[in-house]
Amino acid sequence: MQVENTRMDILSRKSYPKDRLFRFVVVGETPVLDEKGDMPGRGIYLLKDEETLDKAEAKLLLEKRFRLKLPEGFYAELRAKL
Repeated sequence: MQVENTRMDILSRKSYPKDRLFRFVVVGETPVLDEKGDMPGRGIYLLKDEETLDKAEAKLLLEKRFRLKLPEGFYAELRAKL
């Protein structure tokens, strides 16, 4: 039996299969979406869901976690990928 590879969503603190989550890493001083999931560095995961993105944006969740300001339109780009 194959074990499913899961990661924790930083908003709900629940585990989900990796394909249901966005993965983010910091490159230099810029937070980026790791679409292939193979960029070096410690990743932060967020559920691919409109409601989750709304809550994360309202709470400035990614900004607080990264301790960096997100680029303009960051959440709009994520919504386009849902």
